[in-house]
Formats: sequence, C-alpha cells, structure tokens
Amino acid sequence: MEQKKYTDIVRLGHQTTEGVLREGDHIIIQEKLEGANASFRYDEETNSIRAFSRNMELHEEENLHGFFQWTQQLPKEEIVAGMVYFGEWLNPHKIKYSQYEKQYILFDMYDTVACEYVDFAIVEKEAQRLGLHHLA
Repeated sequence: MEQKKYTDIVRLGHQTTEGVLREGDHIIIQEKLEGANASFRYDEETNSIRAFSRNMELHEEENLHGFFQWTQQLPKEEIVAGMVYFGEWLNPHKIKYSQYEKQYILFDMYDTVACEYVDFAIVEKEAQRLGLHHLA
C-alpha cells in the first residue's frame, strides 16, 4: 500500500495559483492549525489501520508523539476502506492548543478508488460518525 501525501498548499497570489479560482467556484476556507500533518487508512490485506506522518509510515517506535498509538485504538470495522483520512495531530509546537493536545482534527479525506478528494459534507459526516474533531 502506497502512502498518499496530502496536496501541497500554495498561498493565493503565488504564480502557480493564477487562474485557480474562477467566479462561481465553490470553495471552503479552513483555519490552518499548528500541529503535525498526519493521516490514517484501513488496510484490508492486513486487517489493520496504517498511520502516516507527512513523510513516512509510522510504527511503534516512530509514532509522531503518540499518533500511531491513537490510530490503533480506532475501531477498524468503522474506518471506510479505500479512504485516506487527513488531519492535524495537535502536539505542542509554536502554538499550543492545551485543550486539544494529543487530539486529531480531521480536515479532508481522499477516495483511493475514485482518485479524488471527497466533498466536504462527507468529511463532516465522517468526523461526526467517528467522534473526531473537524474544522467546520
């Protein structure tokens, strides 16, 4: 199973964003949180939840300050196969979110079958279903 990295975010006004937004486009603006970009997905072959930082697959020793262990507590049978859940693992960095420390904030999902990010309404519903925090 290949790791899916979240798309790079380029600031509006950069030369590569010219023409990206057009009148009538539906956009969602979310707050940028100061944490660690992290994702997880269910692997049907191994019947396990696999966890990733932005650049590597995580395991017991390389665990992104407890993110790997947190994912292993998720109910496998409730994680949608073929979906990559992207979020921010709030671990103290420059900005401290003391009431949310060691919590996961879901901000997007990627469908590996359709090869596209899902509609944000699906992200919101999935966060509610799994009891995850999300950016509304």
